[in-house]
Amino acid sequence: MSLFVFFKDARLVFKLDALSREILGIALPSALAVAADPLASLIDTAFIGHLGVRILYGPFYDATNYGR
Repeated sequence: MSLFVFFKDARLVFKLDALSREILGIALPSALAVAADPLASLIDTAFIGHLGVRILYGPFYDATNYGR
């Protein structure tokens, strides 16, 4: 059974006229940006997790003991 069976009548439902193309042109980049944000957060978390405790603690220690 092919996957195209489920999308057989999709052309009848989603007609690409000028308005539909304009909406798709706005919605597609927005959807990609929404999908990319959690991926960027995951990459940031993985990168910071590999830095180590001493490197991460340094700026915190310096900021809390500033002026002493």
